[in-house]
Amino acid sequence: MKQPYVVALIEKDAVEHLPVCVLAHEIPVLAMVHGEGKVSIDENADLPQGVIDAEFEVEDEFARLEQRYGVHPDTRMSYATMAFNGVDGFARALEGPRAVEGGRRKKA
Repeated sequence: MKQPYVVALIEKDAVEHLPVCVLAHEIPVLAMVHGEGKVSIDENADLPQGVIDAEFEVEDEFARLEQRYGVHPDTRMSYATMAFNGVDGFARALEGPRAVEGGRRKKA
């Protein structure tokens, strides 16, 4: 599977917006971690030099997401599982017509 990188902005508070370079399919997980409406995609941002699309196996990437983002303290479910309803839901999301969902689009 191949996915593009994007620059996401995470709204920490009214004035602090943290830019992060992530794979496009990480946006729903970021939205679960930081809250609905707190993550946007900066379509005008340039990716860091040398960043290209990433290739991965679906199961390996889902395991990486679970490891990177951890578990919700109340539900004890991984944020990746909550965002995609498990590895099968993650695979379906990657095959869908629009894998980058869960974040607002932000233009300058």
